[in-house]
Amino acid sequence: MVEFRLATTAEVKSFCNTVPNGIREAWGAFDTSNGDIMLGVAIVLRDPLYVGSPFEDEADWYAIFELRSQSPGLGLRIILGFADHLKRFDGEPLYVWHDHRFPTAERLLRILGFQPTDQFRSYWEKGSPKMRIWKRWPESARS
Repeated sequence: MVEFRLATTAEVKSFCNTVPNGIREAWGAFDTSNGDIMLGVAIVLRDPLYVGSPFEDEADWYAIFELRSQSPGLGLRIILGFADHLKRFDGEPLYVWHDHRFPTAERLLRILGFQPTDQFRSYWEKGSPKMRIWKRWPESARS
């Protein structure tokens, strides 16, 4: 059974091997039938380029999604669960980077309500390709 709940800092660090700065909220998907193993995480945080700067409070909100589930159909179930939690942020736009290393990323971003923009950003790893920025508009702008 998959349970969604706020993830602690320790759980995020264990799952992601780091704790990004500027986190507003982190939701975890946990397999409660298998020892409460974390299967995925959805993190909403300030734009990493502005964290720690005088402009941090004005920076956009970004979302990070990471899954580790290998079970067929379970990944989609987790994404749909995260989509339900994203409704908490319907008053403001959210952004993500589209990572082309994951062939299903585009489909999953569309399920979550994100649309591609004309903006790109380089990943912080040297030599990484530019990644398209996707935006999820507030509910009022989607109607």
